[in-house]
Amino acid sequence: MNFDISNSFSKVPYTDWKQEAEKSLKGSNTLEKYLDYHSFEGCHVREVNKPNELTHPLHSFPGQRLLGRFGNKLTKEDELGGVHFLISENIESDGVIIASDPGFQSTKTHINVDLAKLLISFDFDLSKLEDHLSPFEDYFPYINLNLIHNAGGTIIQELAFMLEMIDLVKNKLGINNKIFISFSVDSQYFANIAKLRAARFMLESIAEQWMKFDFEIMSQSSLREQTLYDPWVNMLRASSASMAAFIGGANTICIDSYDHLMAKFSRYEESELGLRQSRNIFHILNEESSLSFVADPALGSYSIEALTREIIQDSFELYKAYDNKEGIIKGIDHFSHEVKQAALGRERYVHTSQHSIVGINDYSNPEESLEKNYGAGIKFELANDEEDLFPIRRLAEDFEALRVAAEDKEFTPKILLYGKESSLTARASFCANYFEVLGKKVELLKIDNESEIKKLTGEILILCAADPDYEQLLKWSWSNDNQLYLAG
Repeated sequence: MNFDISNSFSKVPYTDWKQEAEKSLKGSNTLEKYLDYHSFEGCHVREVNKPNELTHPLHSFPGQRLLGRFGNKLTKEDELGGVHFLISENIESDGVIIASDPGFQSTKTHINVDLAKLLISFDFDLSKLEDHLSPFEDYFPYINLNLIHNAGGTIIQELAFMLEMIDLVKNKLGINNKIFISFSVDSQYFANIAKLRAARFMLESIAEQWMKFDFEIMSQSSLREQTLYDPWVNMLRASSASMAAFIGGANTICIDSYDHLMAKFSRYEESELGLRQSRNIFHILNEESSLSFVADPALGSYSIEALTREIIQDSFELYKAYDNKEGIIKGIDHFSHEVKQAALGRERYVHTSQHSIVGINDYSNPEESLEKNYGAGIKFELANDEEDLFPIRRLAEDFEALRVAAEDKEFTPKILLYGKESSLTARASFCANYFEVLGKKVELLKIDNESEIKKLTGEILILCAADPDYEQLLKWSWSNDNQLYLAG
């Protein structure tokens, strides 16, 4: 029996909704600020209470999900703990092999070929790519969109690149095998749900209206948002990203451990605790939350559907803009430059505290260090080669470099509070956070008169007071040995 309760609710006209929204946001200008803007993912975000309805039904939305592991080998615990298969660039591995090296040779069949990495190796010369692929009798194209994401690209740029690679696979290379498409997902929850849904909708539309082909979508944890400091927050990021992958419709979900970066930038291996925790994220979402038992749970959710539509339209427009000229492959230098500009824009959000990375530019723990986190003697190779077309550009790396440089420098900044403490909380918190980003513990001192500062010498002092009080405070006799700063 069907129960329809839609008629039990009166329809609210858009004009009435807008009036109430402006009222709740305390001003008409804030409606455009919060509900009509371009995000740093390149999406045009609009208010969601529009009179017209839109949905994007997905006919190939998966039921069963698989847990994959990127790496060189599966541990025994991975095999017993429910990891379905290994995904590796190592030709000697027993898992799913991804060929990304021009010197790759193997007698194994069912090889996945990383077309993007090979194109980079061949300077995007299609003839060289075709010559390289000709000896392979049976291979599957692997479209690696992790490169664009981890280099700082937007969702729109990722999907535009996907369309270019689909055109390469079907029209230029004439490959008819199943296509595997790998996305990185981060903790931008709704945006990543919409990204995966938009990708599947576009792929289904191309297969239905243009050329039939089979495909599967893989998701992998984003590298650009992972951190070396406070690595346990990577668990939360991975949980949010993995849930987005489930709801967005990834066929295979690969979840990195919280200390994956440590292994990537050093010669050490990921901890068993980290690997176990990453497996448990999948099992909890799959078995306990039963997310794979619901077919396309985001279908009909207006905010996600609206964002899905924006991503589809904007990414297709970007693809057409390149296609009308010379295409992304031939214009790869320009495309790479645009990806870098998107990365720099996102970094500005972080550097100016418009976007928080917990444990890095906000809520830093001055008690931790890389040695405490990962053990004595560990060395990291954090250098990034910006000469590469798509280097990994992590949002935390500038802050981490500052903190590494300051680890062997001993100093304790002191914040001097003058006046009513409750009115200085915001300024004091900002100043404390500023130095805690460097891993330095901050000391708060309340001062009421000039005599209390005479014992402070050779210190880093931050004077925190109300604006009218600064003129009087600067007349005090401060030691020349101190570094004195004002909290503005």
